[in-house]
This record gives sequence, structure tokens and C-alpha cells, in this order.
Amino acid sequence: MTTGARDVLWLFFILIVIGVVWSMRGDGFNFSIKSGPRLSPSSKSEIISRPESIFKTGEKYTIEKTDKEIPSEVKTTQITFEVPQVQNTDPQKEYLVIRNQGSEDINLSNLEIKNKNNVGVKIGSEENGKPIVLKTREAAYILTGKSTRGANFKVNKCSGYFNQFHQFVPSINARCPNISELPEVSSFDDDCFAFLPQVPSCQMPTSLPTNLSGSCQQFIQQHASYQGCVNDHKNDNNFDQREWRIFLNRTVEMWALRNEVIKLVDQAGNIIFEASY
Repeated sequence: MTTGARDVLWLFFILIVIGVVWSMRGDGFNFSIKSGPRLSPSSKSEIISRPESIFKTGEKYTIEKTDKEIPSEVKTTQITFEVPQVQNTDPQKEYLVIRNQGSEDINLSNLEIKNKNNVGVKIGSEENGKPIVLKTREAAYILTGKSTRGANFKVNKCSGYFNQFHQFVPSINARCPNISELPEVSSFDDDCFAFLPQVPSCQMPTSLPTNLSGSCQQFIQQHASYQGCVNDHKNDNNFDQREWRIFLNRTVEMWALRNEVIKLVDQAGNIIFEASY
């Protein structure tokens, strides 16, 4: 091969290399490389709410529900259902328990609780007409029958007095503050001082010894009662016992022995929580 021919071949080779380099840079030749969509550094991925899930453990049924209204974070409200007495056909003894294990309070008033047959009862207010708010770590005992006190109520450290004249299922803790521990006791005479520790816890005495002074008897009558106990201890840090008693006021049973569905429904008919056993 002559020298001129070799020079032409080298020139042609150099031109090919330059063309390939330009095509890779996107200059000269119009070659394009397509890729999938990308998020800019300022973009935020959308939070997709998890579907409601039910976890079953023995007689406890936990519903975990995600709040879809807050896109910046996922809030979880967790409710646990317990069904220790649904097999009881007596409406005065049939009950289930709802526990708030989440981080948010739940307003139960005006919600409707329904069974698998779509029979529902609206949850009312508490004894003073205020909403029943189930705070975190609180329990609500939902009893099918009627309240012997005639109202829904929150158990406190003085509620044991209710046992003297009313019957509850399950029973209410009968540990009330003893009136002998009140500061006024130190001013009474020996007979009164000796008798006060004998006053049964959570009971209002129906009769008093005749040797007690008038001031001592008046003190007992004023403090050894539910209202007296409330007046003395309503400001205590542990006054509330984190337990509600709610009554559906039915004369027949509400829950089946098995294959039951428990639903909490709002005023618009939306199912807030649901569990089954």
C-alpha cells in the first residue's frame, strides 16, 4: 500500500472516532437516551396509608387504623376489644371491654355499637351530660343491660361506695380512702379516734355507737359516703381510675357466642372500628 493510501485510511479512521465521541456527548448527531421519571431533590414521596388490620390474640382483638387526613405523618389509633362475658345470655351480666392503647383520645358518645345482625345502640353521655372520652390507656366496660345507677359513669377512687346499694358486673373495686386518715381526726376524743378505723371501707354506716360525741357522728355522716369521699379526694392525682362503665340498656343479649362482628359506627354510618370473634 502506498503512503498516500495509508494517510487517507488514517484520516477516515480519525473522522469515525470523532463522530462517535460527538454522538455520545449529544453534540452533532441527534441521539437521545430515555430514562424513567425522577423525583427532584425537593420532592416528597406520598405517604400511602396502610389498610386497617386486625390482630387476634386469645380473647383480645386489636384494630389498628391509620388516619388518612394528615399526609405529613401517619397517626395510629389502636383499640383492643375483649370479650370475657359475651357467652352470658343475661343482659345484666353480658359485657365486652374496649381499651384505648393508642396515643389519641376517642370520643365514644354518639357512636353506635353494632353486632353482626346490624342491631345497634348509640352510646350516650356520662352521668353529668358530658361526652364519654376514652383517653389513652383507659378502658370502657360496655354492658348490655341497664345501669342500676341509671347512668354511664367513670370509676374513681370513691366509686366503691356504689357497691353498698347497687350490684355491678364486673364488680367495682371496693377500696376507698379511709376517713380515719383525714387530718380533722386528730382533734377528736379517744372514743371517736378508736372507732373511725373500724368504719368499713366504701360503706356508709347505717348506725353509730351511742358513746360517740355529736361532732364525731356528724363527721362520720359527712365524710363516710360517696359524695363526702368525692369532696375530700376529687383533687387527688389518682382520683380517676381510668375505667368507664357504659350501659346499652337492653333487655335481651347483644352478642352471639361465636362468629360475631363488633362494629363502632359514626353518625354518618361509617365504620370506625371493627373486630370479630
